[in-house]
Amino acid sequence: YAIIRSMRHSLPSHEHGTHRMLTGINKEPPGSTHMVSRNDWPCFSAGVQYLRPSPDGTPRGIMLPTYLNNGYGFCGQNAGFLGADYDPWHVIKNPNDKNFRVDELSFSPGLSVSRVTDRRRLLKSIDDQRRKLSESPVVGDLSRRMQQAHDILVDGRLRKSFDIGSESGRNRDRYGRHQFGQSMLLTRRLIESGMPVVQVNVGRMNNWDTHGNNFKRLQTGLLPSFDQGLSTFVSDLDQRGLLGETLVVVTGEFGRTPKINPNAGRDHWSRVFSAVVIGGGIRGGQTIGVSDAMASDPISRAYSPADMGATIYSALGIDPTSRVIDRLERPHQLNAGEVIAPLYGTA
Repeated sequence: YAIIRSMRHSLPSHEHGTHRMLTGINKEPPGSTHMVSRNDWPCFSAGVQYLRPSPDGTPRGIMLPTYLNNGYGFCGQNAGFLGADYDPWHVIKNPNDKNFRVDELSFSPGLSVSRVTDRRRLLKSIDDQRRKLSESPVVGDLSRRMQQAHDILVDGRLRKSFDIGSESGRNRDRYGRHQFGQSMLLTRRLIESGMPVVQVNVGRMNNWDTHGNNFKRLQTGLLPSFDQGLSTFVSDLDQRGLLGETLVVVTGEFGRTPKINPNAGRDHWSRVFSAVVIGGGIRGGQTIGVSDAMASDPISRAYSPADMGATIYSALGIDPTSRVIDRLERPHQLNAGEVIAPLYGTA
């Protein structure tokens, strides 16, 4: 793995920092606020879905096990101005629950693959008789969504990857019998099924927001389950021959103040923070970037959310400078950053 120690952006706000880090931008687009909207920049999986759509209808990204929100959704968790067709799937369930299942991928009682296929054929025959309606964008959009749902349900690969109960008890214990550990195990299964982008959130909102009692909270609450789940995940990918082709990025929306406050906590700080990058062909065993003696600002080259975004898109085989067209037919360059070259052993 490599540690980037000179990440930086200009706005130490949870909502704005999340938007920037989950989409690879350095400034919010016009009309975007601190609440999720269709004016937001598209998340990484949406960019992949737009430029390299799945031929079998499966989504190009899954976010789990929580939806980041503070009574309103945080930006950066959907396709934004590209529209709902490119949204990732949100699986808002705890994989550590005894009865965990994704109902949307399960057949209702009495249904089977053959019966669903028969129903789809019947619907198609009705649609063919009402061909004029297909000229309506609304009807056309509905037909595409129904076809996608049918393909996903009948194919079964995605459904099987969510069958976490098929894992051995020993392997589930290795990851940890907690929400984060089982989320990482589920992520490994999704990666094995070919899912390009999986995002695992640690908590529902501001989970690492240690304004008070920072060190105790890290030691006893936050880090043990995180360390167990992440380390087992990386080892598992390596043993299965998947680590070299899987880029793992571990980061937050910003860092914490170098100065400890009177409550033994650390406050918001975006002027310098770290990110860990693992696998995906990077050169491990290195630190990239240097901060000053107070750990308050970079004294080497600073890397931005856009640079991280360019790195992620490149690892996914997507040209970061690709053009995308929003719902109002306006063109945008997908990403304006530069690949973090030292990760790959170049200046």
